Amino acid sequence: MMQKKLIRCLLTGLFIVSLTACAGHSWHSTRKNQVPVLDKHKDIFLDRSIARFMGNSDHAKLQDLIATAQAEQLTSWYSDSSGVRFEFSSKKIFVNPEGQGCRDYAIRLMRGFLSYPTFNYTACRDSQGVWQVVAH
Repeated sequence: MMQKKLIRCLLTGLFIVSLTACAGHSWHSTRKNQVPVLDKHKDIFLDRSIARFMGNSDHAKLQDLIATAQAEQLTSWYSDSSGVRFEFSSKKIFVNPEGQGCRDYAIRLMRGFLSYPTFNYTACRDSQGVWQVVAH
């Protein structure tokens, strides 16, 4: 009986802490006069619903991971600019029929105890060595 009471109190406390952590941020609205951090052309590596939570340093980290991550590498980081934790998962690395080096990867974001759907992508290097998303 005492254990159930203790567990209930702990869960209630965790719920309150998670609500407090998320109170200053809104997933579906932006503040007036807020300028987007990213240019439209930089959104090619991920879904716009994720890109809006990334600052310039987060996007630079993602671009670096796409170019340098090993196969099956999992990397996560916390964004100081948005309060979101990002998770990058490198999957297979391969050469497509056109001879381009390609990689499959996934991006997931979490805020507090909330985890959002995983977005899967395939990016390939073009003839100039620039990574381009070819499927998602």
